[in-house]
Amino acid sequence: MHYEERQLLHKAIQFATEAHQGQKRKGSGLDYICHPLEVLQILTQCDASLPVLIAGVLHDTIEDTTVTARQIHDTFGPQVTALVLHHSEDKGKTWKERKTAAIHEAQTGTLDCKLLIAADKVSNLRSTAADHKRLGENLWQLFSAGRDEIRWYYHSMLDALQELKHHPHSADLYAEMEQLYHEIFTPVKVSTAT
Repeated sequence: MHYEERQLLHKAIQFATEAHQGQKRKGSGLDYICHPLEVLQILTQCDASLPVLIAGVLHDTIEDTTVTARQIHDTFGPQVTALVLHHSEDKGKTWKERKTAAIHEAQTGTLDCKLLIAADKVSNLRSTAADHKRLGENLWQLFSAGRDEIRWYYHSMLDALQELKHHPHSADLYAEMEQLYHEIFTPVKVSTAT
C-alpha cells in the first residue's frame, strides 16, 4: 500500500470514529468503532482492495449515523460510496424487509460486495458467540428479532455468499462464518446415557 493509500485509510478510520462517537455494541457494551475496525482487520487478512478496506471501516456510517452518501462520495469517491450504499439497510422498513433485501444484495452483489458483507457478518457472529457464552439464551432479548429469525437470516446469508468458498482469499472467511453459525445456532446434543 502506497503512502497516499495509507493516508486515505487513516482518514476513513478517523471519519468513522467521529461518526460513531458515543455508540455502543449490543451485549458487550464496547465502543461501536471496535466493529468497523474488526471488519477492516478481517478484510485486510482477505487481501481486499483499498476501496473495500475503506468501505469496511465506513460500512455502518450511512445506516447508523448522520453521515450522508454525499459526504462519503466527496471524501472517498464513488467506488467506496457504492459499496457502502450497497451494504446499508433502510431503517424505515421492518426487520424482515431489511434482512430480505440484504440477502438479495448478497446474492446479486459483486465479489467485493460479498467480501464486505461476509466480513461484517463474521465480526457480528464473533460478538454474538462471545455474548452467547456470557449471557446464554438471554442474549436474544437484546435484539429486535428472535433467535429463530436471526438463525434464518444467517443461514440465508451463508447460502447467498457461497461463492466466497471458491476464492483463495475468502475461503477461510467463509469457513469461519459457517463455523460460528453452527457454534451459535446448532443445539448441543445432551447425552442421555447413564
